[in-house]
Formats: sequence, C-alpha cells, structure tokens
Amino acid sequence: MDRVRIHPDLDRVEDGKFRAGHSYSAVGGGGANVAIALKEIANTFNDPLEVTFFTKIGREHRDYPVRHEVLEKLDSVGVDVRDMVPNQDHRIDDNTVISFKGGRFVSLQEEFAKGKAATHPLEQDRPSADPCDPGMEQQIIEAVRDADLVVVTHHFPDMSEIAATAAQKAGVPVLMDYPVTNYEAAWKYQRTLESCEYILAPAEARLPDMIGGSYKNGNSLFSKLTGRFPNKFIAVSDGTEPVMTHHDGRKEQIPVTQYPVVDQLGTGDVRTAAFVYFMVKEEAPERALIQATGIASFSVQYPGRQWIEHLPDYMKAHRLPSGQSANDPENEGEQPFTSIA
Repeated sequence: MDRVRIHPDLDRVEDGKFRAGHSYSAVGGGGANVAIALKEIANTFNDPLEVTFFTKIGREHRDYPVRHEVLEKLDSVGVDVRDMVPNQDHRIDDNTVISFKGGRFVSLQEEFAKGKAATHPLEQDRPSADPCDPGMEQQIIEAVRDADLVVVTHHFPDMSEIAATAAQKAGVPVLMDYPVTNYEAAWKYQRTLESCEYILAPAEARLPDMIGGSYKNGNSLFSKLTGRFPNKFIAVSDGTEPVMTHHDGRKEQIPVTQYPVVDQLGTGDVRTAAFVYFMVKEEAPERALIQATGIASFSVQYPGRQWIEHLPDYMKAHRLPSGQSANDPENEGEQPFTSIA
C-alpha cells in the first residue's frame, strides 16, 4: 500500500508542516499497477477482460491489516489475485511516498508498522521469500497456457522465468516490463527476456553488460536491446523524450505529448497496461504503443488513478485513422487515437 502525498511546489521537505496538494492511498508495486490499470481500462469500455495477477502478499499481521486492505482494493477492481505465499511471513510494505516538484519521489517504508527508512523505490532491495506454496508453479503454468498474453515483471525472477518459459512453449506471446537498474539483478532476468516477444523498458534500466557509462542513457540501452534481440518488439521510454521503438528491423520514434504534471507515480506502468490492452484487442504493436504512450502522458494530469474517470472522453477526442503509423506528419503534437466501444 502506498500513502502518497504530493507537494508540487516544493523541492524538498524540511522541518515543519506542509499541506499536500493531493493525497491518496493505493495498492502499489509495478505488477499491481499494471494489473489494476489493465482491468480499469477494460472496465471503462465494458470489456469483460480477465486479468489474473500472481504475486506474493504474505500473511496478515495481527496488529496491522495491510493484507486485507490490499486484497480488498484488488478485488474491487475485479483482478483475480493468486497469492503465492499466503501462509508465510513474507514482508508486507506500507509506504509513505512523498512527491516533490519535478516528479522526484522519496519513499518511507514500513514493515508491519515498524518504521524503516528506504531509498528511491527502484533502488530498494526486494524482499526475499521462501519458495511458493506447493502446486503454485503448476497453477502458473496452467494459467499462462490459457492466456491471450502474459506480462512478466521484475519483482520475482524465478516466477517470471517459469511463466515466460511456459507461455513460450504454449505459443502464448510474452511481454516483459523491464525497469531493472541493478546489474547483479539483471542477470536473473536474461532467460526471461529471451522468452519474450515484447520488451518495454525505461531509459534507466540496465543489462548485465552495461556497467560502464552514465546511469540513465536510453540510446545505449536501446542499442543493446535491439542488437541482442533483433527479432523482438522493443520500446525504450525516457520521460518526455520520444519513445524509441524497434520492430521488424524498423527503428522509429513516438512523440510524447506534454501535459501539466500533477502525479507521475506509476506512469510507466500505465503505458505497459494500455499497451497490453490494445495488443489483446489485436492492434499492431506500433499502433498499440502510440495509444499507450498517449494515455500514459495524459494520466500525469491527475493524482493516483483518477485519470481512469476521464479516459472515455479522452479517447473520443483522439482517434487514430486506420493505417496511420507512428511517424506520420499528422501525428505531430497531439496524438491520434482509436475509439474503443
């Protein structure tokens, strides 16, 4: 659970009291963000899309009912949750996330209500956990065999590899959301990347052979990914810079429309979810990413997931004519979209 406080006019918080511009509580984490946004988008268009989310929530703590709150939020959206460690003392995090001017975040993490300082969310050490419950691996394999598309994230490398490998064997397309910034952790996901057809990554992500150079270099990451995986669809995003894409030997760029920023937390997860949704609706990947990039940019105007309420009107105003590509001159500035009924 993330308790978010947005201070749009402050560069930092020092001693004293400050009134937040916006505040909200929401289930967080990259995998949960994608699952919820995907289901919310489908719900917006009355689409009975089934979303199953495999994760590790852990046992409810007797003095701190975070597990119940997390499950209640996911259930209210309609996400089918499969908890891989329901009877084990896996860590449940309750974070206070403070957003400053320019989209900079500080996360104060609590474990079972005991204060614990933390660094940037992407740099936190992921919790260790015992192996999943007996039979869960088989549940994952069976679930991905019946899926139209499988999304894997960077939280639990063992489960991601099982899911991606099983899906590949079953002929089910796999997408990896890959914001891995730790070099040692990057080694754990290489087999998973090899099983994917689609890779979405932010500019700060790293591969094992990218130890040198600047921390955030989208061009370098894009070059490494396209050189290593020439037959995959690859997209690298970098804030408001154009999204770099590679597909069928073509390298293109998708412009990013800029909106007044209120809340950038989870923007990349919104892009991933929207891309998945339009891919499931049988859009070509380039067209799906155009739409997903526009929705992600549009979402920063609203705190939390309030952008969902405004999505139908936005989609009506942004239509993508049949056959139009990412680099057509008509695409400059405001992005065109397809209306979903």
